[in-house]
Amino acid sequence: MFAILATHVIKLEHCDAYIKATLSDAYGSIQNEPGCFQFEVFRDQEKSNVFYLVEVYTDKVAFEKHLTTPHFLAWHSIVKELFESETVLQCSTIIPEKSHWPILKNTMRNLRNSQ
Repeated sequence: MFAILATHVIKLEHCDAYIKATLSDAYGSIQNEPGCFQFEVFRDQEKSNVFYLVEVYTDKVAFEKHLTTPHFLAWHSIVKELFESETVLQCSTIIPEKSHWPILKNTMRNLRNSQ
């Protein structure tokens, strides 16, 4: 599996807009992209304008397809001016094993449906 670990430092006054746009992209990815298995968003407890994204895709091709989706393009058009900095690491997953990702994806889908 292919994973992205992103660190976004956002201009402090724009954190709410960033969160709203990022949640829309996250839920759009999990709901509408068969190749997206995880999309988690974290906020740093000490630096409230620092966010961490963990995204898992079947492979790099699925991630590249994500970059063309309507929800990603909408996200990018909103947040591109909100960044102070961005760091993106590309990784391969080890645990969970590949066979467990569909179970986790269903859990992520259910989170959205329960809200």
